[in-house]
Amino acid sequence: MDPMLRRSPWLALLKSVNGRDKLIRLIQYALRMSRGLSPRGYENVSDRALAVESAIAQARQVGRLIKWIHILEKQWKASPDKGIGFDILQAGMDAGLFGFFLLDNLTWLTRTGKLASPEWIRQNAHRSYISWNISNIFGSFASILHLIQLRRFLAKSTTSASQRAAIHREMRIVFIRLLRFLLDAVVSANLVRNTSGRKGLTPWKVSWVGACGVASSAIALWDQWPEPPKPTSPHTTN
Repeated sequence: MDPMLRRSPWLALLKSVNGRDKLIRLIQYALRMSRGLSPRGYENVSDRALAVESAIAQARQVGRLIKWIHILEKQWKASPDKGIGFDILQAGMDAGLFGFFLLDNLTWLTRTGKLASPEWIRQNAHRSYISWNISNIFGSFASILHLIQLRRFLAKSTTSASQRAAIHREMRIVFIRLLRFLLDAVVSANLVRNTSGRKGLTPWKVSWVGACGVASSAIALWDQWPEPPKPTSPHTTN
């Protein structure tokens, strides 16, 4: 048993890069939600929350550097096992995520090094958020298709009781992940809207977008939560 996991699953979560990122993201969107909910007369508090939120967002951009390599590695190791339709949707989701990470890296590098005009940086950021939004849409449809496949398998009369219990557990997991894709679709669509450069477009409510970000981050943390090791029998020998 991992000693760190024995002491605290939180320590094990923070040990992983994705676990730290999801926890920081939760704080980032909690600050955004608080800005939207802050009453009038507390502009100073709202401004400070915005400053911390912006700093966290920039720090997370640094953490996403070269992350698109993991998407390529995932595709190389992928083995088709859920049908051609699911594989196409999964590939579309990964392609969108790959585009987001790559363009997001370019945005951060050009902004930090002042290598491009502000307009070019805005357009590149806009394209990166479009890629993320596409990834969330493909991920949503892939989750829906997966749920349909599980329901069809569940309807078979030859399914044993243990198989049915396992399918029900998997369906709950897939449904929760579907909620995350839908929530992130709202967040990414708002970012696309904010970086479009079109005049007359008002941003969506900060509190609403922040709440969606908090909920999706909480689901992501749940997804990354380390599973406790299965207890071993005292009679088991190596």
